[in-house]
Amino acid sequence: MKLFHSTPTDSYLPLSHENAYLFVHYDKIVNFLTFNVDKKYRHILAKPIKNNYQIDWYSAVDGLQANHLTSNPALANQMYWEFYHFMQEKISELAVRNDDNTRDWIALLHKVFNPTDNVIYTNGTAISIIWGWKFENNDIIRPDLSNRQMLDEPEQEKEFIDSSWKEPFKPTQEKPNNDNELSEDIPVELKEEWINVSEEFNFSEQEELPVIAEPIKEEKKRRGFLVFLKDFASKYWWLLLILLFAIILVFFIKSLNQYSF
Repeated sequence: MKLFHSTPTDSYLPLSHENAYLFVHYDKIVNFLTFNVDKKYRHILAKPIKNNYQIDWYSAVDGLQANHLTSNPALANQMYWEFYHFMQEKISELAVRNDDNTRDWIALLHKVFNPTDNVIYTNGTAISIIWGWKFENNDIIRPDLSNRQMLDEPEQEKEFIDSSWKEPFKPTQEKPNNDNELSEDIPVELKEEWINVSEEFNFSEQEELPVIAEPIKEEKKRRGFLVFLKDFASKYWWLLLILLFAIILVFFIKSLNQYSF
């Protein structure tokens, strides 16, 4: 992972989710991308590291620069919208499952991959996005169907997921990346952190990947206990009144006995 950009913390308003900053959910989102999307998208989300009064952005993609500084920004825009449509399909699949965990995932994914709050960085063949802050960015322009000749790629090599395209786009094949080969200019603690992340997620293609990560057992137990208390209180509230009356009666009798002596 290499540092490619830094953002002052006072330049943009940070977004939040579930009473926490959105960027603290990075590992959770990477876990989802690892298990649910094509491997070419696994490193599309840049890693934010807070460094005093700025956010340092790290990525496994080499040679990144701001998309508006490149000679062909439309190419990166088109790769972004290809990924965006792919994520919308995944969110639609999740929406079939009507439970609290799934609704939380859908809300989180919508916030993370919101085009106006994403900024594209590219090396000409792959992209990485910075996210988690209210960038109010309107530069990620949807590809113009009537002006597709603006791209430098030959027509016969184009392949795009969106069925509305007559000849979809096929991005240049990404070179294999070894997550364990970390840049020398990253602090030792960051290298150890990324080694742990790679071991935790285990990017082996032979591994059977779940559709979505399930809640941990402790959270299930806690929610189950709270539901039990809620149901008990709604059905047997009169027992609580009897118990309260009994406690008051006991204290009253004790006070009488105390003054009788």
